[in-house]
Formats: sequence, C-alpha cells, structure tokens
Amino acid sequence: MATEAQYKFFQKLYDEQSERRKNIQERSKLYFTVVSFYFGAILFRLQDIVKAQSIPRLEIIFGISSAVIISASLLFTLLAIRVRAYEVPCDPEKWIKNLGVNPQEDPDFFDARIVDYAVATNKNDKVNEVAATKIKVAGWLIFGAVSVQLIGLICIYVFG
Repeated sequence: MATEAQYKFFQKLYDEQSERRKNIQERSKLYFTVVSFYFGAILFRLQDIVKAQSIPRLEIIFGISSAVIISASLLFTLLAIRVRAYEVPCDPEKWIKNLGVNPQEDPDFFDARIVDYAVATNKNDKVNEVAATKIKVAGWLIFGAVSVQLIGLICIYVFG
C-alpha cells in the first residue's frame, strides 16, 4: 500500500517532466526568433548582392553554406516546436465514473495514481528527450551558421 508521501514523490517526477517540456518550448521559441532574424538579414543582404555587378566567389560560397546550415536549423527548430502527444496521469471523468458504490480507500487510490504517474512520466520523458535532442541540434546549427558567416567575412577581408 502506497503512502501519500510516495504519491507526492511520483507527482513531483511528473511535474518535473512538465516543467522540462515548458523549458524546451521556450528555448524553441527563442531559436525560432534567432533563425527568423538571421533569415531576414540574409534576405536583406541578398538584395545588395543581386544589385552588385560582380559577386566575390568567397562571398557566394560562404553565403550559400550559411543559408543551408541556418535552413537546417530552422527545420530542427520547427520539429522541436511541433505539437507532441503527452501522457496525462489519469482521466478524472473516467475515474469518477468508475467510483461505484464503494469508493477506493486512500492507500488503494495512491497505489493506482502512482502507477498512472509512473507511466505518464516515462512516456513524457521519451517525448521530451526527442524534442530536446532536436533543439540541441538546432542550437549547434545556429552556431555553425554564424561561425561560417564569420569565417567567410574574415576570408573576404583577408583575401579580398
């Protein structure tokens, strides 16, 4: 028979996964904003390049490389932001319908809810891990795009 303290422990584990989901969503929004501004800067610069008579070869190479990397970052960010299916600990309406004449004793109730929380926490952890991995990849791709852009600017400055 489970105690209320054990129940609260499993509830806390579930709440931690819910908080992790919120953190992943916030980071995804931030990355989406950064990528959007970066795309805006690329498009703004693209207008100048189109107007130019001769385009330096290094600028084309680094510009295209940076655009491809930031596009991949956008893809991973969108994959991390997308709506995912999360598990809830229990369906209150279904639980109330199943009460019957003799409701569960508290220890039995806590036992059942602990199982619900354990299952939901494990499933949500797997879903969160997939989203976290995608947002990590997106972050590294943003870093890579900025690095390629900076290296390109240095090369253009040094080699003309």
